This record gives sequence, C-alpha cells and structure tokens, in this order.
Amino acid sequence: MPSAEAIARQAASLRGRPGHPQTEETKRKISLANTGKTPMLGRHLSDDTKKKLSASHMGIIPSEESRKRMSEAHLGHKWSEATKLKRSGLRSAGVRKPVSDEARANMSKARRGIKRGPMPEETKAKISASHLGVKRSPFSEEHKARISESHKGVRKGINLNNARGCPSLREVEIG
Repeated sequence: MPSAEAIARQAASLRGRPGHPQTEETKRKISLANTGKTPMLGRHLSDDTKKKLSASHMGIIPSEESRKRMSEAHLGHKWSEATKLKRSGLRSAGVRKPVSDEARANMSKARRGIKRGPMPEETKAKISASHLGVKRSPFSEEHKARISESHKGVRKGINLNNARGCPSLREVEIG
C-alpha cells in the first residue's frame, strides 16, 4: 500500500489535467483566457439540434420572479433611431418581408379554434372613432361583377363553387 506522501505526490502530478481537480490559480488563468470569447459565434446548429432545443423549451412558463428579473434586465434599454424605424415605421408602412403561402397556411392553421372573446366597449368606441369621417369610394363596376360572380350558386349557406368534389353538394338544384 502506498504511503500518504506517495498518494499526495501522485495527486499533485495529476492536478490540472482534464478530469482532475484544478488549482485555484489554474482556474483563474482559464477564466481570464476565456473572458470575452463567444464559443458559438459563427457556428450553426443542425436542424435536429434546433428541434431538440425547441422541444426541451416547450411548455416552460417562467416564474414570476424570473419574469420580474427579465423585465428589469430590459429596463432602460434604448433603441437607436435606425432600429426604431426598422421596428415600427417600416412595419406600419406595409414594408415587410414577404410571407410564403406555406407560412400563411401554417399561421392560419395555428389560429384555428382560438376563441376570441367579446370586444370591450372601449375598443369598439376607439375603432368607431377612427372610422368617423372616412369616406369609402363605391365599388367599381368590375369589382361589383366579381362579387356577383363569387355569390352565384350560393344558397342557404351552401357554396356550390367551393364544393371540392363533394357530389351531394353539386347535385343540389338551384331554383
């Protein structure tokens, strides 16, 4: 059996190697060497990794304490004028990244079944006030014709134009 002195020498020789305890000085040096470095800068995660990360965060609701800390972390943050324009002006001006048909379908699917409660009277009053004095031009003849065409074949809530191969709806007589 090795003596206590031999064990201490062996432990000292292994100190600092990966998987073995580091001295406080070594820890300080490693910390200083890594200060300011961003290990993932310029790297990209694989789609599989992104899915795993997304799944691991699903359904996590931060505690009130965490929400408060996050809120405090953002207090006092000032946006540059350029960023303010990007975030508000361009969006309200209708300048935005085009959305693909697939993305639109996904957004529509995600919103299906969501119940929207009754609108507060205050909100109704604001909407009404914003429309006061706005004159809408009457529909053009071309637009009226398109509306009329889209309503042809509609009877009692059954739209025959959109039957999509359903024989029972196509066989219905309009009289």
